[in-house]
Amino acid sequence: MKKRYTEEQIVKILQEGKNGKIGDVCRRYGISEATFFNWRNKFTGMGVPEIRRLRELEMENGRLKRIVAERDLEIDTMREVLKKNSVCCGRIANDRYQHSQSVFSGRDYSSRVSIYPKW
Repeated sequence: MKKRYTEEQIVKILQEGKNGKIGDVCRRYGISEATFFNWRNKFTGMGVPEIRRLRELEMENGRLKRIVAERDLEIDTMREVLKKNSVCCGRIANDRYQHSQSVFSGRDYSSRVSIYPKW
């Protein structure tokens, strides 16, 4: 079972670890020694307000990363739509160009049925 400790509890556990045996402290609070050492590496020299601020910043950073990921996904989707539209529109433009060339070259394509307007 994963339990979240408050900032005050983490500071208290780290202080007890300095004064006593780390193994006993870890058993008492139900954490692994690896967790204790990770906390010690991460929170050494920090007080409760700094730890609180660090957690807030980490949460905000995660939120901003999700926003950027969603924006990137929207941009990729728009690019795909524009790519499909440009292929379609490119074909239309090419057909109009060919029609204008046939008109100026003197060839008669009047029997050809086209859904595009003749320019």
